Amino acid sequence: GHLLLLTPQKRHGGYRVSEGPTAFYWLHFSCPSLPFPLPTFMERGAEDDLFRRLLHVSTLPEHGGEDRAETMLAYLLLSLSEKHGARDKQSRLFHEVAEWIRINASATLRAEDCAQHFGYSAAHLCRVLRREAGIGTRELIDRMLLSRAKEQLLNSGASVKEIAALLGFPSPNTFLHFFRYHERETPLTFRNRYALTHMNKK
Repeated sequence: GHLLLLTPQKRHGGYRVSEGPTAFYWLHFSCPSLPFPLPTFMERGAEDDLFRRLLHVSTLPEHGGEDRAETMLAYLLLSLSEKHGARDKQSRLFHEVAEWIRINASATLRAEDCAQHFGYSAAHLCRVLRREAGIGTRELIDRMLLSRAKEQLLNSGASVKEIAALLGFPSPNTFLHFFRYHERETPLTFRNRYALTHMNKK
C-alpha cells in the first residue's frame, strides 16, 4: 500500500532485503513541470484500483487509448497531490488511528474496539477524527475495509465467498450488500472491469 516517487537522474537504493513475495505497480511519466506538489512517499497514497484502471485504459485496443491513459494519469497524479495536501493538515493521532484500522480492518471491527485500543471513549475519538479529517471512526473503518476488498478482488484469484470470509463477513451475501452499497456495483462487476491488464513475468 505504499507509494514511492523516484525522480530521474538520481541513483536509488534500498536499505534492506524484502522478505517474502512483493508485488507492485509501476509507471514512467515525463512532465517538465507540475502545477501541484507531489509526495515522494506516501503510506497509503495510491489505491490499487487507480493503478489498475490506468493499466486497463492503456491496453484498450480501440483508437484513443493513449489519450485516455494520459487523462487517467493526470487524474491519478492530481488525486495523490490532493491526498498528500490533506494529510499534511491532519494530526498525528489521525494517522496512527488510520494505520491501525488499515492493519486490523475487518467486518467485525467496531468503533469501540478502536477507541479502546487508543484509550478513548468511542464518542470522543469520533469527534477528534471528524475535527481533524472530516470523517468518523465507522466511516474510516468502512473505507479501509473497502480498500482491502478491492485489493483482494484485483490482486488475488480468491472467490467472492473466500474474500468475504477473509474479511470477516458472516456471509457472502453480507459482503455483496456492503460492496454494492459503497461502489454501486457488485464485486464481480468491479473485478471484471479491470481484467484486461498487462503483467510482467520474470
